[in-house]
Amino acid sequence: MTQVRWRQWVATAGLAFGVALTSAASAWGQATGTVTGRVTDRATGRPLEGAEVGVAGTNTRVSTDAEGRYTLPRVSAGAHTIRALMIGYTRLEAQINLVPGQSQTVDFTLAPAAMQLDEVVVTGQPGR
Repeated sequence: MTQVRWRQWVATAGLAFGVALTSAASAWGQATGTVTGRVTDRATGRPLEGAEVGVAGTNTRVSTDAEGRYTLPRVSAGAHTIRALMIGYTRLEAQINLVPGQSQTVDFTLAPAAMQLDEVVVTGQPGR
């Protein structure tokens, strides 16, 4: 192979590799979407800061901010169960079907839950 042909082959192969790499990255980016929303208290309507929102069956979880808002980035496209929970409130789930490259809003209104605590026993001795 002459030096000119070799350079042409290298240039063509490099271009083909670059196109394939760009296409793969583009396809990967489009195979995910974003889930956003807000978590509020059902009784008062106030935002719940620190509630945990996540995709069931994954490690994808975030906490809500002071306004009760959250964003779950790069969630794989398809059907998912989104869960919201916070201590002192009932857990809530929503079913979604996320479209690649899209954002979906899922708001949660959590109801306060009665919490049963164990008995507290205080013992002491009379003062001297």
